[in-house]
Amino acid sequence: MRWLQYAKRVAWMILFIISLINESEASVTFTPSISIGERYNDNLLFSGTDKKSDFATLISPAGIFTYEGKHLTLSCGYEGTGEFYLYNKDFNRYSQNASISLFTQTFKELDVRLTESVTYTPELPAFSFDTVRESNEGIQLARTDTLRNRATLAVSYNWFPEVNMALSYTNIITSYEAPALQDSIVHDISLQMRYQWSARTKWMTSYRNGATIYDRGNDIISHQFSIGTGHQMNNTLLLNGNLGIVLYEGESRELTADMNIIKSYESGNVTLGYTRGAGTGGGLAATAAINQNLSGRITEKLGNNTSAYLQLSY
Repeated sequence: MRWLQYAKRVAWMILFIISLINESEASVTFTPSISIGERYNDNLLFSGTDKKSDFATLISPAGIFTYEGKHLTLSCGYEGTGEFYLYNKDFNRYSQNASISLFTQTFKELDVRLTESVTYTPELPAFSFDTVRESNEGIQLARTDTLRNRATLAVSYNWFPEVNMALSYTNIITSYEAPALQDSIVHDISLQMRYQWSARTKWMTSYRNGATIYDRGNDIISHQFSIGTGHQMNNTLLLNGNLGIVLYEGESRELTADMNIIKSYESGNVTLGYTRGAGTGGGLAATAAINQNLSGRITEKLGNNTSAYLQLSY
């Protein structure tokens, strides 16, 4: 299977990196975890006419191995996500994700990070309100085995104490078993500048160039410009906002937005966020797509190793 080939490649990368490590002071940790949750979906099929609601039990076992040295940090992780529905048993699925991250700070002002993740799932979800998990740009596809490989090289440099510049390249390969869906390769280059205006306020501006190459149909080239700010109102309240515009070559232009409010307290936090993003068809068609989501989340720490959260999303 294709996901096994990717897993073998990641394993060889890990062994190669470990063989190059030569540090006298380092720590090694392994952290296992499990997450259990319950979710209610009022429109399981994402249909305007045939709405179905259902409850799903979510079970996510995970583990992360971390090697932390003086100049290098290496982490390797695995997470599985099982979704088990109360009435619609045909929607049950178990998705798997393996990841590797390499971080090094060769010079005091220069950071280099290399990450790769491989996701294999029987059905790529239309939405993911967790930024770590993969989704399909708000588009619900027919159930089919899907493989997605995401690799990123990011470099950041502190020109001055207040100014940071970051350059990154991301490569995303998405492959579907269903022949009706379009496999794709994404090349994404991003340049971002962050300016620390004051102890409580920072400004960000960025440019992103994306090229989505389909195995059939026309490719999509996009240019995205954005500006944003983050402001710490007080010790417990943080505001973040980002506005931008995406230009599609030969097509159209779309506005994007990303805003959130985070209120922290002694045993947890409350988050309210809104996102408006522009995608590239999600494998269903080689055309631009718009997706929006509004979510609220309450997280409560129950103990040293246990926490709980309640999330509502639209």
